[in-house]
Amino acid sequence: METEQNKTSSYLSFTLAGELFAIHVDYVIKIMEMTTFTKIPQGPPYLLGVTNLTGSVLPVIDSYLKFGFDPPQKEQSVIIVLNVSFNGKSTEIGITADVANEVFEVSKEEIKPYPALGSKYNAEYIKGVINRENRFVLILNVEKLFSEDEINDLIQ
Repeated sequence: METEQNKTSSYLSFTLAGELFAIHVDYVIKIMEMTTFTKIPQGPPYLLGVTNLTGSVLPVIDSYLKFGFDPPQKEQSVIIVLNVSFNGKSTEIGITADVANEVFEVSKEEIKPYPALGSKYNAEYIKGVINRENRFVLILNVEKLFSEDEINDLIQ
């Protein structure tokens, strides 16, 4: 019988600026090739623009700018389409990544808390850390990636 302690969850790993990140698969709708964007006048600096997603308008975020990384040396290759909810409103948002790697299983006890002191990243963005194949993978907290105001700006 499976207990809550040893239950596993699936995560999509991706690479951004040489770092490994993961997002719970429940948020991931699809992975799409990089495409062209329509720029939004006076949009937030991290908003690349919008693109077509099966007839819907998809805002796409430049993950390098959102996370405060230096601009990429080469163009990012994929867009990870996420389903994000705020106050009962659900919307789709694309985030850029260098490479989408794989879907893998993680048990709850493998996820360690992210140290907030002296951290390189905004600790709110990180839900936890796992050690996978001798590399740390930062698990993103999708609910904290965007503030309510940012979501409202993106979906209006």
